[in-house]
Amino acid sequence: MNDPRNAPNPTPQAPNSKSTRASPRQTLLHWLIAGLLAAGVLWLFFSQTVAPQNPTGPTISGYDARALRQLLTAQMPEIDTGSPRTLNEWRGKPLVINFWATWCPPCQKELPDFAALARHYAGGVHFVGLGLDERDKLLAFAREFDLPYPTLVAGGFALGQTTKLGNPNRGMPFTLVLDANGQPVAHHVGLISRERLETLIAQALER
Repeated sequence: MNDPRNAPNPTPQAPNSKSTRASPRQTLLHWLIAGLLAAGVLWLFFSQTVAPQNPTGPTISGYDARALRQLLTAQMPEIDTGSPRTLNEWRGKPLVINFWATWCPPCQKELPDFAALARHYAGGVHFVGLGLDERDKLLAFAREFDLPYPTLVAGGFALGQTTKLGNPNRGMPFTLVLDANGQPVAHHVGLISRERLETLIAQALER
């Protein structure tokens, strides 16, 4: 009878590497899950501790103060000389700012009324045109319509500020009326009638 004590010890089996070692794909998946969990914890922490910010900043009569300041201080070349000018140069009296373009039919239709009212209110109200096109084309149009007021070459930056000044879709033409202190009185998107423009100017003069 065989003595079990004399039986050879069983040879230990090497562990199956396939069952104990994670594949590179599994390792990557684990790291991705850990990263998502960490990001979620951080988002939850900061969303509870950081005060919400006002995306538009302080307003003046419903208009974004920062956008207005950037529009008034932006340097834009004058079509006649090419010299840089800013809208702040025309403070001290009500200011009518008119965005227009050579390729905009409604803009062309209202320009004669702007020219007529600029002459009518000469000395009491400033008018400035902000044109969107090349300088030589704007100059030709200004001469064709005999505009008696300055026109500056406005780029996309200037028009972009109007999205917070009553023109969210960057419509053309766009008119913004300021009082003598440079504060917004009213705005108008699209073709404006002479009667409507006179009403806005009267409101600015009353302030």
